[in-house]
Amino acid sequence: IVSLLIGMIAVFALRGELNWRKSLVFGSVFLLLFFGIGLLVKKGGASVDASLAANIRSSLQGLRDYSVGGLVGFQRVLQHPGEVPSTGGIARTAEIMLNGVGAHFPVSSQHLEFSTIGEGLVANVYTAYFYYVEYGFAATVALVFISGFVIATVYARALNGNGIARAVYASFLAGIVLSVFGEGFYNNVNFLGKLLIFGVLLLKPIQPSRVLPQDVEFSA
Repeated sequence: IVSLLIGMIAVFALRGELNWRKSLVFGSVFLLLFFGIGLLVKKGGASVDASLAANIRSSLQGLRDYSVGGLVGFQRVLQHPGEVPSTGGIARTAEIMLNGVGAHFPVSSQHLEFSTIGEGLVANVYTAYFYYVEYGFAATVALVFISGFVIATVYARALNGNGIARAVYASFLAGIVLSVFGEGFYNNVNFLGKLLIFGVLLLKPIQPSRVLPQDVEFSA
């Protein structure tokens, strides 16, 4: 749901239609969903039986822990290599897709182990870098560079009015914002592939073509 909200913000912004009213609506919806779902699942001690003040305090603490917990968790991973088992790195999604057409790659659980991020606090998010660092420092830099180059290229086409690029960039922006929690680029190739296919089928036919007038003369 949060990814969808961020994607909608990206589309409105690219179209020049994002104003303070829409921003206020999106922010309110996010807070309502975050605190509402946290209350229903009793996240961080929140409960329908607790007082309003107690629930607000628990929800704000939960927002804090989710916002910075991944950074603390990743630091712990670097300090204690192997403490949190890998889920398969960036190849996991591709292996699952190949298994669907007959391959037999062993695929581990996608749920990461919990680790301590503070006194009495645990979390199982370790930022997007958790999925890169197991390949080494040089590979981490290369993977970040590749994803950054692709995102910048798509962003440039999105600014130029390409509808498919706008849809893809909306997903990329969600991956950027949520990179403090997990990896939303290489592990999202399944969704991105489907997005491109349906984008070509649905958006390409209605995408306005840019044709230069024949009577316009250009001079150096």
